[in-house]
Amino acid sequence: MTLPFEVTAVKLQNGLLSFTMAQPTDPFSKFVNWLSAKGTAPKTVTHNDGGKDFFSKLMNRISS
Repeated sequence: MTLPFEVTAVKLQNGLLSFTMAQPTDPFSKFVNWLSAKGTAPKTVTHNDGGKDFFSKLMNRISS
């Protein structure tokens, strides 16, 4: 299996594996990491009825 990132260290910590990844060297990855560190995660949207719009109803029907 090939990983899409470079792992520099693997440790067993509290019974779980912990991976240390190498810092990206290409400008695009550095920019994306910088940009994601500046933002905040959006609030989670929940619909009690599963959504009433056409697309939500369609996706709910397909997935069930």
